[in-house]
Amino acid sequence: MKVTMMNVAQKANVSITTVARVVRGNGYVSESVRKSVQEVIDQLGYIAQKNLYSRKNFKEGVIGLVVPHSSSNMFFQLLSRNVNEAARNKGFQVLTLNSGEDLSEIPYLVDSLIKRNVDGIIFSSFIQDDVPADIKEYMDNLEKPVVMIERPAEYFGVDKVLVNNTEGTFNGTSYLIGKGHTEIAYIGKKQVFNVEKERYSGYLMAMEKNRLEAYAREHTFFVEEYISDYGYQIAQKIFEEKEYPSALMVAADILAVGVLQYMYEKGIRIPEDVSIVGHDDTISEYLSPALTSIRLPIEDMAAEAVEMLIGKKNSTYHNARCISISPRIIERNSVKNL
Repeated sequence: MKVTMMNVAQKANVSITTVARVVRGNGYVSESVRKSVQEVIDQLGYIAQKNLYSRKNFKEGVIGLVVPHSSSNMFFQLLSRNVNEAARNKGFQVLTLNSGEDLSEIPYLVDSLIKRNVDGIIFSSFIQDDVPADIKEYMDNLEKPVVMIERPAEYFGVDKVLVNNTEGTFNGTSYLIGKGHTEIAYIGKKQVFNVEKERYSGYLMAMEKNRLEAYAREHTFFVEEYISDYGYQIAQKIFEEKEYPSALMVAADILAVGVLQYMYEKGIRIPEDVSIVGHDDTISEYLSPALTSIRLPIEDMAAEAVEMLIGKKNSTYHNARCISISPRIIERNSVKNL
């Protein structure tokens, strides 16, 4: 079993940063602590992978992928599939691990990947913006190249591949306005994390640009999770009113599934009675009617993330790169011209 820097830190009762300083020979560490840490390193047989980044190119090998465990969110399933395909095209295999909502398990997942000698790690699992200090410290001292995709921790000095979520919902809402709709409600996840904040911001920007902000503020509906049942419940709340919106901007296709189910049960027609624009475009084409949706560039994101990871050439500090990819509207049969 391969010994990691975290194993050394735990055994020596010091921080990972202290172990990193001893291993790399830089930064202040008292002589007594340095000696103690070195004894543990020798005892455990820890071998620092100092030359990992100095290779001109990666050899064919294995990339680690950490994604949230979600049985209902097709995005992460498609992301995993596309990362596998992009890596395979470059001669790499992918070892995928699923994370829960508790970020304290991240070090254990990463250690598991490191023990399997992965060449680098792609993350799409930081669902929290407020990452604990010990996890940040751990990530800062990883001896593997890291790329964060779609849901990054903002302050890590690593490469990132992002989606312009604000642009997506701005364009989706503007599309509805361009079709003559002014009474547009928003259904999305509670604004706890940046992705959700950005999606709601895009909707508000489009409504404010067209002087519809008052309607927007009164017709915003948040759910706790991206689950179809929550979409159903919000639809019930919206359509029980005597006057309901002419259009909905729904921030996730899985929520739209619940909305469509309720509308079908109540005989509310799409798009004759209400128009809908979804988001993600993971299942929109399979719904009835097929939804106009904001397509996330999952294939491009996966390819960029793999390319970034393989492109790490040396261990010297460099400014982290950040690529933001624009989503696009896929027009189908769920929007009516007024």
